[in-house]
Amino acid sequence: MSIKCDSFPDDPELDPTNEFAAKWYLNGFPKSGLHFGQQFIKPLARLMPPGQLHPLPWVGSFQHHSWSEEWQLIEPQLYKLSRLLPGHYFKGHCAWREDIEHFMWFAGIAHVFIYRDLRDVAVSQAYHVLSDDDNWKHPAKDRYAALGSFDKVLEAVIIGLDEWPGVMHRWEMYAPWLDVEWVFKFQYEDALERPAEMAESLINYGLERIANIFRLELVPNADSMETMTEAMVKSAIDNREQALTFRKGVAGEWRNEFTDEHIEIFKGTDTNNWIARLGYSWER
Repeated sequence: MSIKCDSFPDDPELDPTNEFAAKWYLNGFPKSGLHFGQQFIKPLARLMPPGQLHPLPWVGSFQHHSWSEEWQLIEPQLYKLSRLLPGHYFKGHCAWREDIEHFMWFAGIAHVFIYRDLRDVAVSQAYHVLSDDDNWKHPAKDRYAALGSFDKVLEAVIIGLDEWPGVMHRWEMYAPWLDVEWVFKFQYEDALERPAEMAESLINYGLERIANIFRLELVPNADSMETMTEAMVKSAIDNREQALTFRKGVAGEWRNEFTDEHIEIFKGTDTNNWIARLGYSWER
Protein backbone atom coordinates (compact mmCIF):
# COMPACT_ATOMS: atom_id res chain seq x y z
CA MET A 1 0.00 0.00 0.00
CA SER A 2 1.50 3.29 -1.11
CA ILE A 3 0.85 6.02 1.46
CA LYS A 4 1.29 9.75 1.26
CA CYS A 5 2.77 11.08 4.52
CA ASP A 6 2.50 14.85 4.27
CA SER A 7 4.08 15.36 7.68
CA PHE A 8 7.35 13.75 6.49
CA PRO A 9 7.37 14.37 2.72
CA ASP A 10 11.10 14.11 2.07
CA ASP A 11 12.41 11.72 4.73
CA PRO A 12 14.07 8.78 2.94
CA GLU A 13 14.50 6.90 6.20
CA LEU A 14 10.77 6.39 6.57
CA ASP A 15 9.14 3.41 4.88
CA PRO A 16 5.39 4.10 5.29
CA THR A 17 4.41 0.58 4.28
CA ASN A 18 6.16 -0.64 7.43
CA GLU A 19 6.27 2.24 9.88
CA PHE A 20 2.60 3.08 9.41
CA ALA A 21 1.07 -0.35 8.93
CA ALA A 22 -1.73 -1.07 11.38
CA LYS A 23 -1.58 -3.69 14.12
CA TRP A 24 -4.79 -5.69 13.69
CA TYR A 25 -6.89 -7.67 16.11
CA LEU A 26 -9.80 -9.63 14.60
CA ASN A 27 -12.37 -10.23 17.29
CA GLY A 28 -15.39 -12.34 16.41
CA PHE A 29 -18.37 -13.24 18.50
CA PRO A 30 -18.50 -17.02 18.01
CA LYS A 31 -19.82 -18.07 15.52
CA SER A 32 -20.11 -14.87 13.52
CA GLY A 33 -17.57 -15.38 10.74
CA LEU A 34 -14.16 -14.75 12.30
CA HIS A 35 -12.46 -16.84 9.63
CA PHE A 36 -14.40 -14.98 6.92
CA GLY A 37 -13.06 -11.73 8.35
CA GLN A 38 -9.60 -13.24 8.33
CA GLN A 39 -9.89 -13.91 4.59
CA PHE A 40 -10.51 -10.18 4.10
CA ILE A 41 -7.49 -9.14 6.11
CA LYS A 42 -4.95 -11.58 4.63
CA PRO A 43 -3.88 -9.26 1.77
CA LEU A 44 -3.53 -6.39 4.28
CA ALA A 45 -1.57 -8.05 7.07
CA ARG A 46 0.31 -11.18 8.03
CA LEU A 47 -0.69 -13.62 10.72
CA MET A 48 1.52 -13.17 13.76
CA PRO A 49 4.26 -15.82 13.73
CA PRO A 50 4.58 -18.16 16.71
CA GLY A 51 6.52 -16.74 19.62
CA GLN A 52 7.95 -18.08 22.85
CA LEU A 53 4.80 -17.22 24.79
CA HIS A 54 2.24 -17.32 21.98
CA PRO A 55 2.56 -20.57 20.00
CA LEU A 56 -0.81 -19.87 18.39
CA PRO A 57 -1.96 -16.59 16.79
CA TRP A 58 -4.91 -16.50 19.16
CA VAL A 59 -5.92 -14.07 21.88
CA GLY A 60 -9.21 -14.76 23.65
CA SER A 61 -11.01 -14.08 26.87
CA PHE A 62 -12.74 -17.35 27.80
CA GLN A 63 -11.76 -20.91 28.60
CA HIS A 64 -12.96 -24.03 26.80
CA HIS A 65 -12.66 -22.87 23.19
CA SER A 66 -14.59 -19.68 24.08
CA TRP A 67 -17.85 -21.59 24.70
CA SER A 68 -17.85 -20.92 28.44
CA GLU A 69 -18.20 -17.75 30.48
CA GLU A 70 -15.13 -18.69 32.51
CA TRP A 71 -12.58 -15.93 32.00
CA GLN A 72 -9.01 -16.83 31.21
CA LEU A 73 -6.25 -15.11 33.13
CA ILE A 74 -6.26 -11.91 31.11
CA GLU A 75 -2.70 -10.71 31.79
CA PRO A 76 -0.98 -13.26 29.52
CA GLN A 77 -3.58 -12.62 26.82
CA LEU A 78 -2.84 -8.90 26.87
CA TYR A 79 0.88 -9.61 26.98
CA LYS A 80 0.46 -11.48 23.71
CA LEU A 81 -1.31 -8.47 22.24
CA SER A 82 1.50 -6.21 23.41
CA ARG A 83 3.85 -8.14 21.11
CA LEU A 84 1.69 -7.53 18.04
CA LEU A 85 3.80 -6.19 15.16
CA PRO A 86 2.80 -3.54 12.61
CA GLY A 87 1.43 -5.18 9.49
CA HIS A 88 0.39 -8.31 11.41
CA TYR A 89 -2.72 -9.59 13.12
CA PHE A 90 -3.95 -11.74 15.96
CA LYS A 91 -7.44 -13.21 16.04
CA GLY A 92 -9.72 -14.43 18.80
CA HIS A 93 -12.98 -14.18 20.73
CA CYS A 94 -12.73 -11.41 23.30
CA ALA A 95 -15.57 -10.08 25.44
CA TRP A 96 -15.64 -6.42 26.42
CA ARG A 97 -14.07 -5.15 29.59
CA GLU A 98 -13.08 -1.57 30.25
CA ASP A 99 -9.47 -2.42 31.06
CA ILE A 100 -9.16 -4.49 27.86
CA GLU A 101 -10.63 -1.66 25.80
CA HIS A 102 -8.21 0.86 27.27
CA PHE A 103 -5.25 -1.45 26.77
CA MET A 104 -6.08 -1.96 23.09
CA TRP A 105 -6.55 1.76 22.55
CA PHE A 106 -3.21 2.73 24.05
CA ALA A 107 -1.46 -0.16 22.27
CA GLY A 108 -2.61 1.37 18.99
CA ILE A 109 -4.45 -1.74 17.90
CA ALA A 110 -6.88 -1.64 14.97
CA HIS A 111 -9.72 -3.67 16.48
CA VAL A 112 -12.21 -5.29 14.10
CA PHE A 113 -15.32 -6.63 15.86
CA ILE A 114 -17.16 -9.23 13.76
CA TYR A 115 -20.81 -10.02 14.39
CA ARG A 116 -23.84 -11.39 12.54
CA ASP A 117 -27.51 -12.29 12.92
CA LEU A 118 -27.58 -14.00 16.31
CA ARG A 119 -30.12 -16.56 15.09
CA ASP A 120 -27.65 -17.66 12.41
CA VAL A 121 -25.02 -17.78 15.16
CA ALA A 122 -27.23 -20.25 17.03
CA VAL A 123 -27.67 -22.45 13.95
CA SER A 124 -23.96 -22.39 13.18
CA GLN A 125 -23.10 -23.23 16.78
CA ALA A 126 -25.53 -26.16 16.80
CA TYR A 127 -23.85 -27.65 13.73
CA HIS A 128 -20.45 -26.95 15.25
CA VAL A 129 -21.39 -28.78 18.45
CA LEU A 130 -22.28 -31.89 16.47
CA SER A 131 -19.24 -31.71 14.17
CA ASP A 132 -16.87 -34.68 14.05
CA ASP A 133 -13.85 -32.43 13.54
CA ASP A 134 -11.68 -33.07 16.60
CA ASN A 135 -9.79 -29.81 16.03
CA TRP A 136 -12.92 -27.81 16.86
CA LYS A 137 -14.69 -30.24 19.16
CA HIS A 138 -17.03 -28.71 21.71
CA PRO A 139 -16.05 -29.85 25.23
CA ALA A 140 -19.64 -30.98 25.89
CA LYS A 141 -20.40 -32.49 22.50
CA ASP A 142 -21.56 -35.79 24.00
CA ARG A 143 -24.04 -34.06 26.29
CA TYR A 144 -25.53 -32.07 23.42
CA ALA A 145 -25.64 -35.11 21.14
CA ALA A 146 -27.43 -37.10 23.84
CA LEU A 147 -30.39 -34.73 23.48
CA GLY A 148 -31.30 -36.83 20.46
CA SER A 149 -32.06 -34.45 17.58
CA PHE A 150 -30.77 -31.33 15.90
CA ASP A 151 -33.86 -29.42 17.01
CA LYS A 152 -33.11 -30.23 20.63
CA VAL A 153 -29.45 -29.29 20.22
CA LEU A 154 -30.46 -25.97 18.65
CA GLU A 155 -32.82 -25.33 21.56
CA ALA A 156 -30.03 -26.06 24.04
CA VAL A 157 -27.67 -23.73 22.18
CA ILE A 158 -30.26 -20.95 22.43
CA ILE A 159 -31.13 -21.32 26.11
CA GLY A 160 -27.93 -22.93 27.41
CA LEU A 161 -27.08 -26.37 28.70
CA ASP A 162 -25.82 -26.85 32.26
CA GLU A 163 -22.69 -24.68 32.59
CA TRP A 164 -22.68 -23.78 28.90
CA PRO A 165 -24.46 -20.44 28.45
CA GLY A 166 -26.93 -19.71 25.67
CA VAL A 167 -26.26 -17.45 22.70
CA MET A 168 -27.85 -14.28 24.07
CA HIS A 169 -26.19 -14.66 27.45
CA ARG A 170 -22.77 -14.83 25.79
CA TRP A 171 -23.62 -12.04 23.36
CA GLU A 172 -24.31 -9.60 26.18
CA MET A 173 -20.66 -9.92 27.22
CA TYR A 174 -19.40 -8.98 23.74
CA ALA A 175 -22.06 -6.46 22.70
CA PRO A 176 -20.47 -3.40 24.42
CA TRP A 177 -17.79 -3.40 21.70
CA LEU A 178 -20.49 -1.96 19.43
CA ASP A 179 -20.55 1.15 21.61
CA VAL A 180 -16.79 1.73 21.42
CA GLU A 181 -16.41 4.50 18.86
CA TRP A 182 -12.92 3.65 17.63
CA VAL A 183 -13.59 -0.07 17.07
CA PHE A 184 -14.43 -1.14 13.49
CA LYS A 185 -17.81 -2.89 13.26
CA PHE A 186 -17.69 -5.73 10.72
CA GLN A 187 -21.21 -7.01 10.05
CA TYR A 188 -21.09 -10.40 8.36
CA GLU A 189 -24.07 -9.77 6.11
CA ASP A 190 -22.67 -6.44 4.90
CA ALA A 191 -19.39 -8.13 4.01
CA LEU A 192 -21.24 -10.80 2.02
CA GLU A 193 -23.43 -8.32 0.15
CA ARG A 194 -20.91 -5.50 -0.39
CA PRO A 195 -17.42 -7.01 -0.12
CA ALA A 196 -15.65 -4.23 -2.03
CA GLU A 197 -17.11 -1.58 0.26
CA MET A 198 -16.12 -3.59 3.31
CA ALA A 199 -12.57 -4.04 1.99
CA GLU A 200 -12.17 -0.32 1.29
CA SER A 201 -13.59 0.57 4.71
CA LEU A 202 -11.08 -1.75 6.40
CA ILE A 203 -8.18 -0.17 4.51
CA ASN A 204 -9.28 3.34 5.46
CA TYR A 205 -9.89 2.32 9.06
CA GLY A 206 -6.36 0.94 9.40
CA LEU A 207 -4.92 4.16 7.99
CA GLU A 208 -7.10 6.34 10.20
CA ARG A 209 -6.13 4.35 13.29
CA ILE A 210 -2.44 4.99 12.63
CA ALA A 211 -3.01 8.57 11.53
CA ASN A 212 -4.78 9.39 14.79
CA ILE A 213 -1.93 7.97 16.83
CA PHE A 214 0.88 9.80 15.04
CA ARG A 215 -1.14 12.91 14.07
CA LEU A 216 -0.37 12.30 10.41
CA GLU A 217 -2.22 12.53 7.13
CA LEU A 218 -2.12 9.06 5.59
CA VAL A 219 -3.67 8.87 2.13
CA PRO A 220 -3.76 5.67 0.08
CA ASN A 221 -2.65 5.87 -3.53
CA ALA A 222 -5.72 5.42 -5.76
CA ASP A 223 -4.18 2.63 -7.85
CA SER A 224 -2.96 0.83 -4.76
CA MET A 225 -6.38 1.17 -3.14
CA GLU A 226 -8.03 -0.46 -6.16
CA THR A 227 -5.45 -3.25 -6.29
CA MET A 228 -5.66 -3.97 -2.58
CA THR A 229 -9.47 -3.87 -2.57
CA GLU A 230 -9.59 -6.37 -5.43
CA ALA A 231 -7.14 -8.65 -3.64
CA MET A 232 -9.18 -8.55 -0.43
CA VAL A 233 -12.44 -9.32 -2.25
CA LYS A 234 -10.83 -12.21 -4.12
CA SER A 235 -9.39 -13.59 -0.89
CA ALA A 236 -12.64 -13.26 1.04
CA ILE A 237 -15.22 -14.28 -1.58
CA ASP A 238 -13.44 -16.47 -4.11
CA ASN A 239 -11.37 -18.30 -1.52
CA ARG A 240 -13.74 -18.30 1.45
CA GLU A 241 -14.16 -22.08 1.38
CA GLN A 242 -10.55 -22.22 2.55
CA ALA A 243 -11.65 -20.75 5.90
CA LEU A 244 -11.05 -23.33 8.61
CA THR A 245 -14.63 -23.52 9.87
CA PHE A 246 -16.44 -22.78 6.61
CA ARG A 247 -19.73 -24.66 6.25
CA LYS A 248 -22.15 -22.77 3.99
CA GLY A 249 -21.24 -19.10 4.17
CA VAL A 250 -24.79 -17.82 3.79
CA ALA A 251 -27.01 -15.41 5.68
CA GLY A 252 -30.52 -16.08 6.98
CA GLU A 253 -30.17 -19.82 7.43
CA TRP A 254 -32.18 -19.60 10.64
CA ARG A 255 -35.31 -19.41 8.45
CA ASN A 256 -34.71 -22.98 7.32
CA GLU A 257 -33.79 -24.34 10.75
CA PHE A 258 -35.94 -22.53 13.32
CA THR A 259 -39.28 -24.08 14.14
CA ASP A 260 -42.05 -21.93 15.58
CA GLU A 261 -40.98 -23.22 18.98
CA HIS A 262 -37.37 -22.12 18.40
CA ILE A 263 -38.61 -18.65 17.46
CA GLU A 264 -40.57 -18.30 20.69
CA ILE A 265 -37.68 -19.66 22.76
CA PHE A 266 -35.22 -17.27 21.14
CA LYS A 267 -37.52 -14.29 21.58
CA GLY A 268 -37.77 -15.20 25.26
CA THR A 269 -33.98 -15.01 25.61
CA ASP A 270 -33.66 -11.74 23.65
CA THR A 271 -34.81 -9.60 26.55
CA ASN A 272 -32.93 -6.53 25.28
CA ASN A 273 -34.37 -6.75 21.76
CA TRP A 274 -31.03 -7.28 20.05
CA ILE A 275 -32.49 -8.72 16.85
CA ALA A 276 -34.18 -5.38 16.11
CA ARG A 277 -31.33 -3.28 17.50
CA LEU A 278 -28.88 -4.96 15.13
CA GLY A 279 -31.14 -4.26 12.18
CA TYR A 280 -32.72 -7.69 11.66
CA SER A 281 -36.35 -8.76 11.65
CA TRP A 282 -38.45 -11.87 12.24
CA GLU A 283 -39.92 -11.95 8.75
CA ARG A 284 -39.42 -15.28 7.07
